[in-house]
Amino acid sequence: MRQGSNKKKQNQKQKQNQKEKQNKKRKRKNNKKQKRKSLTKQENVSTTSKELTNKQSPLKKKSDNKIKNETKKEKETKQETKKKTQKEKETEKEIEKEIEIEIEKETEQEKEKETKKKTEKKTEKETEKEQEKEQEKETENEKTEKTEKTVKTVKKKTFASLGLIPELVQAVEKVNWVTPTAIQSEAIPWALKGRDIIGLAQTGSGKTGAFILPILQSLLKKPSKFFACCVSPTRELAEQISKDFRSIGSSFEVKVTCLYGGVSLVKQAISLAKSPHIIVATPGRLVDHLTNTGGFNLKALKYLVLDEADKLLTMDFGDEIDFILKNVSRKRTTYLYSATMTNSVAKLQRTSLTKPIRVKIANKWSTVDTLVQQYIFIPEMYKNCYLVYFLNEHLRETSIVFTTTCRDAQLIAILLRTLGIECVPLHGKMQQSRRLAALNRFVSKKSKVLIATDVAARGLDINDVDIVINYDLPSSPRTYIHRVGRTARAGKSGLAINFVTQYDTEYLHAIEKTTGITQTQYPIEEKIVLTIFQRVSKAEKISREQLKESEIKRKKRIARKQKNWKESSSNSQSLYSRSNDRGGRKRKKSSRKY
Repeated sequence: MRQGSNKKKQNQKQKQNQKEKQNKKRKRKNNKKQKRKSLTKQENVSTTSKELTNKQSPLKKKSDNKIKNETKKEKETKQETKKKTQKEKETEKEIEKEIEIEIEKETEQEKEKETKKKTEKKTEKETEKEQEKEQEKETENEKTEKTEKTVKTVKKKTFASLGLIPELVQAVEKVNWVTPTAIQSEAIPWALKGRDIIGLAQTGSGKTGAFILPILQSLLKKPSKFFACCVSPTRELAEQISKDFRSIGSSFEVKVTCLYGGVSLVKQAISLAKSPHIIVATPGRLVDHLTNTGGFNLKALKYLVLDEADKLLTMDFGDEIDFILKNVSRKRTTYLYSATMTNSVAKLQRTSLTKPIRVKIANKWSTVDTLVQQYIFIPEMYKNCYLVYFLNEHLRETSIVFTTTCRDAQLIAILLRTLGIECVPLHGKMQQSRRLAALNRFVSKKSKVLIATDVAARGLDINDVDIVINYDLPSSPRTYIHRVGRTARAGKSGLAINFVTQYDTEYLHAIEKTTGITQTQYPIEEKIVLTIFQRVSKAEKISREQLKESEIKRKKRIARKQKNWKESSSNSQSLYSRSNDRGGRKRKKSSRKY
Protein backbone atom coordinates (compact mmCIF):
# COMPACT_ATOMS: atom_id res chain seq x y z
CA MET A 1 0.00 0.00 0.00
CA ARG A 2 2.80 2.44 0.91
CA GLN A 3 4.68 1.71 -2.36
CA GLY A 4 1.49 2.43 -4.35
CA SER A 5 0.92 5.74 -2.54
CA ASN A 6 4.58 6.78 -3.13
CA LYS A 7 4.25 6.07 -6.87
CA LYS A 8 1.11 8.21 -7.05
CA LYS A 9 2.88 11.14 -5.36
CA GLN A 10 5.83 10.89 -7.80
CA ASN A 11 3.48 10.89 -10.83
CA GLN A 12 1.68 13.99 -9.48
CA LYS A 13 4.99 15.86 -9.04
CA GLN A 14 6.07 15.02 -12.62
CA LYS A 15 2.75 16.35 -14.00
CA GLN A 16 3.09 19.60 -12.04
CA ASN A 17 6.63 20.15 -13.38
CA GLN A 18 5.45 19.60 -16.98
CA LYS A 19 2.61 22.14 -16.54
CA GLU A 20 5.01 24.77 -15.19
CA LYS A 21 7.33 24.32 -18.20
CA GLN A 22 4.41 24.69 -20.64
CA ASN A 23 3.26 27.90 -18.92
CA LYS A 24 6.80 29.39 -19.22
CA LYS A 25 6.90 28.65 -22.97
CA ARG A 26 3.48 30.26 -23.47
CA LYS A 27 4.54 33.46 -21.70
CA ARG A 28 7.63 33.76 -23.90
CA LYS A 29 5.59 33.29 -27.09
CA ASN A 30 3.08 35.95 -25.99
CA ASN A 31 5.92 38.46 -25.39
CA LYS A 32 7.24 37.81 -28.91
CA LYS A 33 3.78 38.36 -30.44
CA GLN A 34 3.42 41.71 -28.67
CA LYS A 35 6.78 42.88 -30.07
CA ARG A 36 5.72 41.90 -33.58
CA LYS A 37 2.42 43.79 -33.23
CA SER A 38 4.26 46.97 -32.25
CA LEU A 39 6.42 46.73 -35.40
CA THR A 40 3.38 46.24 -37.65
CA LYS A 41 1.74 49.35 -36.13
CA GLN A 42 4.75 51.45 -37.11
CA GLU A 43 4.52 50.18 -40.69
CA ASN A 44 0.80 51.04 -40.82
CA VAL A 45 1.57 54.59 -39.69
CA SER A 46 4.06 55.02 -42.56
CA THR A 47 1.51 53.76 -45.15
CA THR A 48 -1.12 56.23 -43.92
CA SER A 49 1.36 59.06 -44.36
CA LYS A 50 1.81 58.01 -48.04
CA GLU A 51 -1.91 58.06 -48.69
CA LEU A 52 -2.16 61.55 -47.28
CA THR A 53 0.55 62.76 -49.62
CA ASN A 54 -1.26 61.29 -52.65
CA LYS A 55 -4.47 63.15 -51.69
CA GLN A 56 -2.88 66.56 -51.85
CA SER A 57 -4.66 69.57 -53.34
CA PRO A 58 -3.89 70.74 -56.96
CA LEU A 59 -2.31 73.88 -55.62
CA LYS A 60 0.57 71.78 -54.27
CA LYS A 61 1.35 69.96 -57.51
CA LYS A 62 4.24 72.23 -58.04
CA SER A 63 6.01 70.69 -55.13
CA ASP A 64 6.11 67.22 -56.73
CA ASN A 65 9.80 67.22 -56.95
CA LYS A 66 10.05 67.80 -53.29
CA ILE A 67 7.63 64.97 -52.64
CA LYS A 68 9.64 62.63 -54.84
CA ASN A 69 12.67 63.38 -52.83
CA GLU A 70 10.71 62.67 -49.68
CA THR A 71 9.46 59.34 -51.10
CA LYS A 72 13.04 58.34 -51.81
CA LYS A 73 13.93 59.10 -48.26
CA GLU A 74 10.93 57.08 -47.05
CA LYS A 75 11.98 54.12 -49.18
CA GLU A 76 15.40 54.28 -47.68
CA THR A 77 13.89 54.37 -44.18
CA LYS A 78 11.69 51.37 -45.04
CA GLN A 79 14.69 49.40 -46.19
CA GLU A 80 16.47 50.28 -43.01
CA THR A 81 13.42 49.22 -40.94
CA LYS A 82 13.25 45.91 -42.84
CA LYS A 83 16.89 45.28 -42.12
CA LYS A 84 16.27 46.10 -38.47
CA THR A 85 13.25 43.74 -38.32
CA GLN A 86 15.31 40.94 -39.91
CA LYS A 87 18.06 41.50 -37.36
CA GLU A 88 15.44 41.51 -34.56
CA LYS A 89 13.98 38.23 -35.85
CA GLU A 90 17.42 36.67 -35.95
CA THR A 91 18.11 37.86 -32.39
CA GLU A 92 14.71 36.49 -31.27
CA LYS A 93 15.50 33.10 -32.81
CA GLU A 94 18.84 33.07 -31.02
CA ILE A 95 17.09 34.00 -27.76
CA GLU A 96 14.55 31.18 -28.27
CA LYS A 97 17.34 28.68 -28.87
CA GLU A 98 19.10 29.82 -25.72
CA ILE A 99 15.84 29.55 -23.74
CA GLU A 100 15.23 26.00 -25.04
CA ILE A 101 18.78 25.03 -24.09
CA GLU A 102 18.24 26.45 -20.59
CA ILE A 103 14.92 24.57 -20.25
CA GLU A 104 16.59 21.32 -21.29
CA LYS A 105 19.34 21.92 -18.74
CA GLU A 106 16.74 22.58 -16.02
CA THR A 107 14.84 19.37 -16.88
CA GLU A 108 18.07 17.38 -16.81
CA GLN A 109 18.96 18.87 -13.43
CA GLU A 110 15.49 18.04 -12.06
CA LYS A 111 15.78 14.47 -13.34
CA GLU A 112 19.19 14.14 -11.71
CA LYS A 113 17.76 15.44 -8.42
CA GLU A 114 14.88 12.94 -8.58
CA THR A 115 17.25 10.07 -9.31
CA LYS A 116 19.46 11.18 -6.41
CA LYS A 117 16.45 11.25 -4.07
CA LYS A 118 15.37 7.78 -5.21
CA THR A 119 18.86 6.40 -4.71
CA GLU A 120 19.08 8.06 -1.29
CA LYS A 121 15.72 6.54 -0.28
CA LYS A 122 16.81 3.12 -1.52
CA THR A 123 20.08 3.37 0.36
CA GLU A 124 18.21 4.47 3.51
CA LYS A 125 15.83 1.52 3.22
CA GLU A 126 18.71 -0.87 2.59
CA THR A 127 20.62 0.50 5.58
CA GLU A 128 17.51 0.19 7.77
CA LYS A 129 17.03 -3.42 6.65
CA GLU A 130 20.69 -4.16 7.31
CA GLN A 131 20.43 -2.57 10.76
CA GLU A 132 17.32 -4.62 11.56
CA LYS A 133 19.06 -7.80 10.43
CA GLU A 134 22.09 -6.95 12.55
CA GLN A 135 19.86 -6.24 15.57
CA GLU A 136 18.06 -9.56 15.11
CA LYS A 137 21.37 -11.37 14.89
CA GLU A 138 22.64 -9.61 18.01
CA THR A 139 19.48 -10.45 19.99
CA GLU A 140 19.66 -14.08 18.88
CA ASN A 141 23.29 -14.25 19.91
CA GLU A 142 22.44 -12.74 23.29
CA LYS A 143 19.52 -15.09 23.81
CA THR A 144 21.44 -18.28 23.05
CA GLU A 145 24.87 -19.02 24.54
CA LYS A 146 27.81 -20.39 22.59
CA THR A 147 26.96 -23.97 23.56
CA GLU A 148 23.31 -23.56 22.44
CA LYS A 149 22.39 -25.50 19.31
CA THR A 150 19.67 -24.67 16.80
CA VAL A 151 17.73 -27.71 15.64
CA LYS A 152 15.95 -28.16 12.31
CA THR A 153 12.57 -29.86 12.05
CA VAL A 154 12.67 -33.49 11.04
CA LYS A 155 10.20 -35.90 9.56
CA LYS A 156 7.60 -37.51 11.83
CA LYS A 157 8.86 -40.33 14.04
CA THR A 158 7.32 -42.85 16.44
CA PHE A 159 7.45 -42.42 20.22
CA ALA A 160 9.57 -45.57 20.50
CA SER A 161 12.19 -44.15 18.11
CA LEU A 162 12.56 -41.06 20.34
CA GLY A 163 14.05 -43.21 23.12
CA LEU A 164 11.02 -43.69 25.37
CA ILE A 165 10.58 -46.82 27.51
CA PRO A 166 8.13 -49.39 26.05
CA GLU A 167 5.90 -49.10 29.17
CA LEU A 168 5.60 -45.36 28.59
CA VAL A 169 4.93 -45.90 24.87
CA GLN A 170 2.01 -48.18 25.81
CA ALA A 171 0.66 -45.53 28.21
CA VAL A 172 0.87 -42.93 25.43
CA GLU A 173 -1.02 -45.21 23.03
CA LYS A 174 -3.82 -45.59 25.61
CA VAL A 175 -4.29 -41.79 25.52
CA ASN A 176 -4.49 -41.97 21.68
CA TRP A 177 -1.23 -40.11 21.04
CA VAL A 178 -0.35 -41.92 17.81
CA THR A 179 2.64 -40.00 16.42
CA PRO A 180 4.79 -37.30 18.03
CA THR A 181 4.42 -33.71 16.86
CA ALA A 182 7.33 -31.67 15.50
CA ILE A 183 8.17 -30.08 18.87
CA GLN A 184 7.96 -33.47 20.62
CA SER A 185 10.19 -35.24 18.09
CA GLU A 186 12.81 -32.49 18.48
CA ALA A 187 12.69 -31.83 22.23
CA ILE A 188 12.25 -35.31 23.78
CA PRO A 189 15.62 -36.83 22.64
CA TRP A 190 17.52 -33.84 24.12
CA ALA A 191 15.40 -33.94 27.29
CA LEU A 192 16.17 -37.63 27.81
CA LYS A 193 19.88 -36.71 27.71
CA GLY A 194 19.29 -34.38 30.67
CA ARG A 195 19.71 -31.05 28.85
CA ASP A 196 17.86 -27.80 29.60
CA ILE A 197 15.47 -26.87 26.79
CA ILE A 198 13.94 -23.71 25.34
CA GLY A 199 10.91 -24.71 23.28
CA LEU A 200 9.40 -22.16 20.88
CA ALA A 201 6.27 -23.35 19.12
CA GLN A 202 2.83 -22.12 18.15
CA THR A 203 -0.27 -23.03 20.17
CA GLY A 204 -1.69 -26.50 19.58
CA SER A 205 1.69 -27.99 18.65
CA GLY A 206 1.90 -30.45 21.59
CA LYS A 207 4.26 -28.57 23.92
CA THR A 208 2.82 -30.24 27.05
CA GLY A 209 3.71 -33.72 25.77
CA ALA A 210 7.26 -32.53 25.05
CA PHE A 211 7.96 -32.05 28.79
CA ILE A 212 5.53 -34.58 30.36
CA LEU A 213 7.04 -37.68 28.73
CA PRO A 214 10.75 -37.14 29.64
CA ILE A 215 9.78 -36.18 33.23
CA LEU A 216 7.73 -39.39 33.66
CA GLN A 217 10.51 -41.55 32.19
CA SER A 218 13.11 -40.19 34.62
CA LEU A 219 10.57 -40.49 37.50
CA LEU A 220 10.07 -44.20 36.75
CA LYS A 221 13.84 -44.75 37.02
CA LYS A 222 14.29 -42.89 40.37
CA PRO A 223 10.92 -42.09 42.01
CA SER A 224 10.89 -39.45 44.78
CA LYS A 225 8.52 -36.91 46.32
CA PHE A 226 8.33 -33.38 44.85
CA PHE A 227 10.12 -34.70 41.77
CA ALA A 228 8.87 -32.07 39.28
CA CYS A 229 7.06 -28.73 39.41
CA CYS A 230 5.27 -27.14 36.46
CA VAL A 231 4.40 -23.41 36.67
CA SER A 232 1.60 -22.15 34.39
CA PRO A 233 -0.01 -18.68 34.09
CA THR A 234 -3.72 -19.59 34.40
CA ARG A 235 -5.80 -21.93 36.54
CA GLU A 236 -7.39 -23.58 33.51
CA LEU A 237 -4.02 -24.37 31.98
CA ALA A 238 -2.73 -25.76 35.30
CA GLU A 239 -5.79 -28.03 35.52
CA GLN A 240 -5.24 -29.17 31.93
CA ILE A 241 -1.56 -30.05 32.50
CA SER A 242 -2.38 -31.96 35.71
CA LYS A 243 -5.02 -33.96 33.78
CA ASP A 244 -2.42 -34.90 31.14
CA PHE A 245 0.04 -35.99 33.85
CA ARG A 246 -2.65 -38.11 35.54
CA SER A 247 -3.92 -39.70 32.32
CA ILE A 248 -0.45 -40.86 31.18
CA GLY A 249 0.89 -41.63 34.69
CA SER A 250 -2.22 -43.46 35.94
CA SER A 251 -0.77 -46.88 35.04
CA PHE A 252 2.40 -46.06 37.06
CA GLU A 253 0.54 -44.71 40.17
CA VAL A 254 1.96 -41.21 39.74
CA LYS A 255 0.66 -38.73 42.35
CA VAL A 256 -0.18 -35.27 41.00
CA THR A 257 -1.45 -32.18 42.85
CA CYS A 258 -2.71 -28.96 41.31
CA LEU A 259 -2.31 -25.68 43.23
CA TYR A 260 -4.16 -22.51 42.22
CA GLY A 261 -6.23 -19.68 43.71
CA GLY A 262 -9.91 -19.88 44.57
CA VAL A 263 -9.44 -23.14 46.55
CA SER A 264 -8.71 -23.36 50.30
CA LEU A 265 -5.05 -23.49 51.31
CA VAL A 266 -5.81 -26.14 53.95
CA LYS A 267 -7.07 -28.69 51.42
CA GLN A 268 -4.04 -28.07 49.21
CA ALA A 269 -1.70 -28.38 52.23
CA ILE A 270 -3.28 -31.78 53.00
CA SER A 271 -2.63 -32.89 49.41
CA LEU A 272 1.01 -31.74 49.74
CA ALA A 273 1.30 -33.77 52.97
CA LYS A 274 0.66 -36.91 50.89
CA SER A 275 4.06 -36.33 49.18
CA PRO A 276 3.03 -36.07 45.50
CA HIS A 277 5.53 -36.73 42.74
CA ILE A 278 4.45 -33.84 40.51
CA ILE A 279 3.15 -30.36 41.39
CA VAL A 280 1.34 -28.20 38.84
CA ALA A 281 0.71 -24.66 40.11
CA THR A 282 0.10 -21.03 39.31
CA PRO A 283 2.92 -18.73 40.51
CA GLY A 284 0.99 -16.85 43.21
CA ARG A 285 -0.41 -19.93 44.97
CA LEU A 286 2.95 -21.75 44.81
CA VAL A 287 4.62 -18.79 46.55
CA ASP A 288 1.87 -18.85 49.22
CA HIS A 289 2.61 -22.50 50.02
CA LEU A 290 6.39 -22.01 50.00
CA THR A 291 6.06 -19.18 52.54
CA ASN A 292 3.16 -20.39 54.72
CA THR A 293 2.92 -24.20 54.54
CA GLY A 294 5.29 -25.56 57.18
CA GLY A 295 7.79 -28.18 56.08
CA PHE A 296 7.06 -27.75 52.35
CA ASN A 297 10.02 -26.84 50.13
CA LEU A 298 11.40 -27.60 46.68
CA LYS A 299 15.09 -27.90 47.57
CA ALA A 300 15.20 -31.50 46.30
CA LEU A 301 13.37 -30.70 43.04
CA LYS A 302 14.68 -32.47 39.94
CA TYR A 303 12.64 -30.78 37.17
CA LEU A 304 11.20 -27.26 36.81
CA VAL A 305 8.89 -26.38 33.90
CA LEU A 306 7.95 -22.79 33.01
CA ASP A 307 5.05 -23.21 30.59
CA GLU A 308 3.77 -20.26 28.51
CA ALA A 309 6.70 -18.16 29.77
CA ASP A 310 5.78 -15.09 27.72
CA LYS A 311 2.30 -15.10 29.28
CA LEU A 312 3.78 -15.53 32.78
CA LEU A 313 5.85 -12.38 32.34
CA THR A 314 3.15 -10.27 30.66
CA MET A 315 0.78 -11.06 33.57
CA ASP A 316 3.26 -9.47 36.03
CA PHE A 317 4.40 -12.70 37.70
CA GLY A 318 8.05 -11.60 37.55
CA ASP A 319 8.49 -11.25 41.34
CA GLU A 320 6.84 -14.63 42.02
CA ILE A 321 9.07 -16.38 39.46
CA ASP A 322 12.19 -14.81 41.00
CA PHE A 323 11.09 -16.09 44.43
CA ILE A 324 10.45 -19.60 43.04
CA LEU A 325 13.87 -19.71 41.33
CA LYS A 326 15.59 -18.70 44.59
CA ASN A 327 13.78 -21.42 46.59
CA VAL A 328 14.32 -24.25 44.10
CA SER A 329 17.25 -26.67 43.87
CA ARG A 330 20.09 -25.45 41.68
CA LYS A 331 20.89 -29.02 40.60
CA ARG A 332 17.82 -29.29 38.43
CA THR A 333 16.89 -29.47 34.76
CA THR A 334 14.69 -26.65 33.50
CA TYR A 335 12.29 -26.60 30.57
CA LEU A 336 11.09 -23.22 29.30
CA TYR A 337 8.27 -23.32 26.75
CA SER A 338 6.76 -20.29 25.04
CA ALA A 339 4.82 -19.32 21.92
CA THR A 340 7.05 -16.26 21.35
CA MET A 341 10.57 -15.20 22.33
CA THR A 342 10.41 -11.73 23.86
CA ASN A 343 13.18 -9.75 25.58
CA SER A 344 11.79 -10.61 29.03
CA VAL A 345 11.72 -14.33 28.14
CA ALA A 346 15.33 -14.07 26.95
CA LYS A 347 16.34 -12.55 30.32
CA LEU A 348 14.51 -15.33 32.17
CA GLN A 349 16.31 -17.90 30.02
CA ARG A 350 19.71 -16.48 31.00
CA THR A 351 18.93 -16.53 34.73
CA SER A 352 17.17 -19.92 34.97
CA LEU A 353 18.74 -22.21 32.32
CA THR A 354 22.26 -23.62 31.96
CA LYS A 355 23.65 -24.52 28.53
CA PRO A 356 20.19 -24.91 26.96
CA ILE A 357 19.18 -26.52 23.69
CA ARG A 358 16.89 -24.32 21.62
CA VAL A 359 14.08 -26.03 19.71
CA LYS A 360 12.11 -23.73 17.42
CA ILE A 361 9.13 -24.85 15.38
CA ALA A 362 7.33 -22.48 12.94
CA ASN A 363 7.60 -18.70 12.71
CA LYS A 364 7.12 -16.12 15.43
CA TRP A 365 3.76 -14.99 13.99
CA SER A 366 2.04 -17.80 12.15
CA THR A 367 -1.23 -19.67 12.02
CA VAL A 368 -1.82 -23.28 11.05
CA ASP A 369 -2.22 -24.07 7.34
CA THR A 370 -5.44 -26.04 7.99
CA LEU A 371 -7.16 -22.93 9.42
CA VAL A 372 -9.60 -20.98 7.20
CA GLN A 373 -9.80 -17.30 8.21
CA GLN A 374 -12.76 -15.15 7.09
CA TYR A 375 -14.42 -11.90 8.16
CA ILE A 376 -17.94 -10.45 8.22
CA PHE A 377 -18.30 -6.66 7.90
CA ILE A 378 -21.05 -5.67 10.35
CA PRO A 379 -22.55 -2.41 11.64
CA GLU A 380 -22.01 -2.12 15.41
CA MET A 381 -25.73 -2.26 16.29
CA TYR A 382 -26.32 -5.59 14.43
CA LYS A 383 -23.49 -7.65 15.98
CA ASN A 384 -25.75 -9.75 18.21
CA CYS A 385 -28.13 -10.32 15.31
CA TYR A 386 -25.34 -11.71 13.12
CA LEU A 387 -24.01 -13.86 15.99
CA VAL A 388 -27.39 -15.48 16.65
CA TYR A 389 -27.96 -16.13 12.94
CA PHE A 390 -24.48 -17.65 12.48
CA LEU A 391 -24.75 -19.93 15.54
CA ASN A 392 -28.20 -21.13 14.45
CA GLU A 393 -26.67 -22.11 11.11
CA HIS A 394 -23.81 -24.02 12.81
CA LEU A 395 -25.55 -25.67 15.77
CA ARG A 396 -23.89 -29.03 15.15
CA GLU A 397 -20.33 -27.63 15.34
CA THR A 398 -18.57 -26.72 18.58
CA SER A 399 -17.61 -23.05 18.67
CA ILE A 400 -15.88 -20.56 21.00
CA VAL A 401 -16.98 -16.90 20.96
CA PHE A 402 -14.31 -14.49 22.24
CA THR A 403 -15.12 -11.13 23.85
CA THR A 404 -12.84 -8.47 25.36
CA THR A 405 -14.70 -7.90 28.67
CA CYS A 406 -16.21 -10.21 31.29
CA ARG A 407 -19.47 -8.25 31.23
CA ASP A 408 -19.92 -8.79 27.47
CA ALA A 409 -19.27 -12.52 27.88
CA GLN A 410 -21.93 -12.82 30.60
CA LEU A 411 -24.42 -10.65 28.67
CA ILE A 412 -24.03 -12.65 25.43
CA ALA A 413 -24.43 -15.92 27.34
CA ILE A 414 -27.74 -14.72 28.85
CA LEU A 415 -28.88 -13.43 25.43
CA LEU A 416 -28.19 -16.74 23.67
CA ARG A 417 -29.91 -18.73 26.42
CA THR A 418 -33.05 -16.59 26.17
CA LEU A 419 -33.09 -17.25 22.41
CA GLY A 420 -32.79 -21.02 22.96
CA ILE A 421 -29.08 -21.53 22.15
CA GLU A 422 -27.35 -23.65 24.80
CA CYS A 423 -24.08 -21.97 25.82
CA VAL A 424 -21.62 -21.60 28.72
CA PRO A 425 -19.70 -18.45 29.84
CA LEU A 426 -16.06 -18.52 30.98
CA HIS A 427 -14.39 -15.37 32.34
CA GLY A 428 -12.25 -14.06 35.20
CA LYS A 429 -15.09 -12.86 37.47
CA MET A 430 -16.55 -16.37 37.80
CA GLN A 431 -15.83 -18.55 40.84
CA GLN A 432 -13.35 -21.37 40.32
CA SER A 433 -15.97 -24.10 40.82
CA ARG A 434 -18.22 -22.50 38.18
CA ARG A 435 -15.30 -22.14 35.78
CA LEU A 436 -14.44 -25.83 36.03
CA ALA A 437 -18.11 -26.80 35.69
CA ALA A 438 -18.43 -24.65 32.54
CA LEU A 439 -15.29 -26.18 31.02
CA ASN A 440 -16.42 -29.74 31.78
CA ARG A 441 -19.81 -29.01 30.26
CA PHE A 442 -18.19 -27.71 27.06
CA VAL A 443 -15.59 -30.50 26.83
CA SER A 444 -18.28 -33.17 27.31
CA LYS A 445 -20.27 -31.41 24.50
CA LYS A 446 -23.38 -30.92 26.62
CA SER A 447 -23.25 -27.31 25.42
CA LYS A 448 -21.53 -26.66 22.10
CA VAL A 449 -20.99 -22.90 22.49
CA LEU A 450 -18.45 -21.35 24.88
CA ILE A 451 -18.49 -17.56 25.45
CA ALA A 452 -15.03 -16.69 26.77
CA THR A 453 -12.57 -13.89 27.40
CA ASP A 454 -8.83 -14.27 26.78
CA VAL A 455 -8.58 -16.49 29.91
CA ALA A 456 -9.38 -19.43 27.62
CA ALA A 457 -7.25 -18.20 24.72
CA ARG A 458 -4.03 -19.96 25.70
CA GLY A 459 -3.00 -23.39 26.84
CA LEU A 460 -6.42 -25.05 26.99
CA ASP A 461 -6.25 -28.28 25.04
CA ILE A 462 -9.91 -28.62 24.08
CA ASN A 463 -10.32 -31.22 21.37
CA ASP A 464 -12.55 -30.83 18.31
CA VAL A 465 -13.26 -27.09 18.38
CA ASP A 466 -14.65 -26.44 14.90
CA ILE A 467 -15.16 -22.64 14.88
CA VAL A 468 -13.62 -19.66 16.66
CA ILE A 469 -15.67 -16.43 16.49
CA ASN A 470 -13.97 -13.15 17.37
CA TYR A 471 -17.03 -11.16 18.49
CA ASP A 472 -14.62 -8.37 19.49
CA LEU A 473 -11.58 -8.25 17.22
CA PRO A 474 -8.41 -7.94 19.37
CA SER A 475 -6.14 -4.92 18.94
CA SER A 476 -2.90 -6.96 19.01
CA PRO A 477 -2.18 -9.71 16.44
CA ARG A 478 -0.53 -11.82 19.16
CA THR A 479 -3.80 -12.28 21.08
CA TYR A 480 -5.57 -13.00 17.78
CA ILE A 481 -3.13 -15.85 17.02
CA HIS A 482 -3.61 -17.33 20.49
CA ARG A 483 -7.40 -17.12 20.19
CA VAL A 484 -7.46 -18.71 16.77
CA GLY A 485 -5.10 -21.43 18.03
CA ARG A 486 -8.01 -23.08 19.89
CA THR A 487 -9.18 -24.59 16.58
CA ALA A 488 -7.36 -26.52 13.83
CA ARG A 489 -5.20 -28.33 16.40
CA ALA A 490 -3.06 -31.41 15.77
CA GLY A 491 -3.52 -31.33 11.98
CA LYS A 492 -7.32 -30.93 12.02
CA SER A 493 -9.17 -28.28 10.01
CA GLY A 494 -10.88 -25.26 11.57
CA LEU A 495 -12.69 -22.00 10.80
CA ALA A 496 -12.05 -18.52 12.26
CA ILE A 497 -14.78 -15.89 11.79
CA ASN A 498 -13.96 -12.26 12.62
CA PHE A 499 -16.71 -9.70 13.24
CA VAL A 500 -15.37 -6.43 11.79
CA THR A 501 -17.20 -3.16 12.47
CA GLN A 502 -16.39 0.28 11.04
CA TYR A 503 -14.01 0.78 13.99
CA ASP A 504 -12.04 -2.48 13.54
CA THR A 505 -10.63 -2.20 10.01
CA GLU A 506 -7.18 -1.10 11.26
CA TYR A 507 -6.98 -4.15 13.54
CA LEU A 508 -7.87 -6.46 10.65
CA HIS A 509 -5.15 -4.94 8.42
CA ALA A 510 -2.59 -5.33 11.22
CA ILE A 511 -3.56 -9.00 11.68
CA GLU A 512 -3.33 -9.66 7.92
CA LYS A 513 0.09 -7.99 7.78
CA THR A 514 1.56 -9.99 10.67
CA THR A 515 0.10 -13.37 9.68
CA GLY A 516 0.76 -12.80 5.96
CA ILE A 517 -2.74 -14.04 5.05
CA THR A 518 -5.37 -11.87 3.33
CA GLN A 519 -8.76 -12.89 4.69
CA THR A 520 -11.81 -13.42 2.50
CA GLN A 521 -15.35 -12.24 3.25
CA TYR A 522 -17.76 -14.83 4.62
CA PRO A 523 -20.81 -15.13 2.30
CA ILE A 524 -23.90 -13.97 4.21
CA GLU A 525 -26.97 -11.93 3.15
CA GLU A 526 -27.88 -8.94 5.33
CA LYS A 527 -31.60 -9.02 4.43
CA ILE A 528 -31.99 -12.58 5.74
CA VAL A 529 -30.05 -11.78 8.93
CA LEU A 530 -32.16 -8.70 9.75
CA THR A 531 -35.39 -10.73 9.72
CA ILE A 532 -34.60 -11.75 13.33
CA PHE A 533 -33.63 -8.23 14.45
CA GLN A 534 -36.80 -7.51 16.47
CA ARG A 535 -36.62 -10.86 18.30
CA VAL A 536 -32.95 -10.30 19.16
CA SER A 537 -33.53 -6.70 20.35
CA LYS A 538 -36.29 -7.90 22.75
CA ALA A 539 -33.96 -10.59 24.08
CA GLU A 540 -31.22 -7.96 24.57
CA LYS A 541 -33.49 -5.91 26.87
CA ILE A 542 -34.36 -9.00 28.95
CA SER A 543 -30.70 -10.06 29.20
CA ARG A 544 -29.60 -6.59 30.37
CA GLU A 545 -32.22 -6.60 33.14
CA GLN A 546 -31.14 -10.09 34.25
CA LEU A 547 -27.48 -9.03 34.28
CA LYS A 548 -28.27 -6.00 36.47
CA GLU A 549 -30.14 -8.20 38.96
CA SER A 550 -27.29 -10.73 39.10
CA GLU A 551 -24.72 -7.95 39.65
CA ILE A 552 -26.76 -6.51 42.56
CA LYS A 553 -26.99 -9.98 44.15
CA ARG A 554 -23.26 -10.51 43.68
CA LYS A 555 -22.41 -7.20 45.38
CA LYS A 556 -24.67 -8.06 48.35
CA ARG A 557 -23.03 -11.49 48.66
CA ILE A 558 -19.54 -9.93 48.69
CA ALA A 559 -20.61 -7.38 51.35
CA ARG A 560 -21.96 -10.18 53.58
CA LYS A 561 -18.75 -12.17 53.24
CA GLN A 562 -16.66 -9.14 54.18
CA LYS A 563 -18.82 -8.50 57.28
CA ASN A 564 -18.58 -12.13 58.40
CA TRP A 565 -14.83 -12.14 57.86
CA LYS A 566 -14.37 -8.96 59.95
CA GLU A 567 -16.50 -10.37 62.78
CA SER A 568 -14.65 -13.71 62.79
CA SER A 569 -11.24 -11.99 62.76
CA SER A 570 -12.21 -9.71 65.68
CA ASN A 571 -13.53 -12.70 67.71
CA SER A 572 -10.35 -14.71 67.07
CA GLN A 573 -8.18 -11.78 68.21
CA SER A 574 -10.19 -11.37 71.45
CA LEU A 575 -9.93 -15.09 72.22
CA TYR A 576 -6.18 -15.02 71.57
CA SER A 577 -5.70 -12.06 73.95
CA ARG A 578 -7.75 -13.80 76.71
CA SER A 579 -5.67 -16.97 76.45
CA ASN A 580 -2.48 -14.92 76.85
CA ASP A 581 -3.93 -13.12 79.93
CA ARG A 582 -4.78 -16.45 81.59
CA GLY A 583 -1.21 -17.57 81.06
CA GLY A 584 -2.07 -20.11 78.43
CA ARG A 585 0.92 -21.22 76.45
CA LYS A 586 1.11 -20.53 72.71
CA ARG A 587 0.71 -23.39 70.31
CA LYS A 588 3.91 -24.39 68.62
CA LYS A 589 4.05 -24.62 64.89
CA SER A 590 4.08 -28.20 63.67
CA SER A 591 7.58 -29.32 62.86
CA ARG A 592 6.22 -32.04 60.64
CA LYS A 593 7.92 -32.13 57.24
CA TYR A 594 5.89 -33.12 54.21
